Amino acid sequence: MATLTAMISRKVRSCLFLLAALTEQGPLVAGLVLGKLQPRLEEGEEPPPFLAQIQALGRLLKASLDEMVELDRKLYDEKVRRATLIEERDEIAGVLGGKITSLRRIVVGHYPDAKVGRLGLEGRTLRESIALLRQSELICEKLERDDLEDILGDPSFDPPPDIASYVPQVEVDVSRLSDAYEAHQRSRRRVAAVSLERKEAIRIYDATFLRVARQFEDLCRLAGENELADRVRPSLSRPGETLVEPEDGEVAGLEEDGVDAAEAAAFEAELEAESAGEPPSVN
Repeated sequence: MATLTAMISRKVRSCLFLLAALTEQGPLVAGLVLGKLQPRLEEGEEPPPFLAQIQALGRLLKASLDEMVELDRKLYDEKVRRATLIEERDEIAGVLGGKITSLRRIVVGHYPDAKVGRLGLEGRTLRESIALLRQSELICEKLERDDLEDILGDPSFDPPPDIASYVPQVEVDVSRLSDAYEAHQRSRRRVAAVSLERKEAIRIYDATFLRVARQFEDLCRLAGENELADRVRPSLSRPGETLVEPEDGEVAGLEEDGVDAAEAAAFEAELEAESAGEPPSVN
């Protein structure tokens, strides 16, 4: 099961507390407010449906909460999958890089006069995946030249190794790395898309929570339930949360599956960087 990020977990705690208050104390609050208003109704005037309004607000808030939580879980899952793809890509890049390095050593060791620059084997083996991929493709192309013998020069040993015969073995990992790189890029695009959806869902939830909590707080105060009003009062500095953090025993049905603090901080920082359009940190 996917885990909730720390920020969303805090919002969920407050929301579940508010939803419980709407469900359990809502009828009492609605009755008390109606009791104050009843004597002041005009003859034949229907009393306002306070309880129905409270129940409707609860359904609206619950729907917004569910959407936000679903997208938060979906985004976390996508980022876990992307991390797995990065590991796989880097593993393949390590194998391919090792082959390119070995190939360079074979050429230099057996052909002391080889023009390695014309084969793309000069310098060092690149480590960054897309750069390594391009380097390897270039080397494979160069090693299939018709004038390869002229470029290699005279060998130190007889018979000399057939350098071109190694190309198919390198191309296998070139293809694997190319596929892994494309899979990672597709994953990045999915993460970016879901991140935008999540950001919008959080915005909608925060706005809905604020309006619902304020309306219920006002009704509680009108009913004389000031202690309950203080508990459901929304925080202005922490959108989507109550001013007073609910205690564990006051939040029923909350799954304790949030990520640890360090992981949560890294996760949120990466999301902020991506939403701001900053380039990814690696590879």
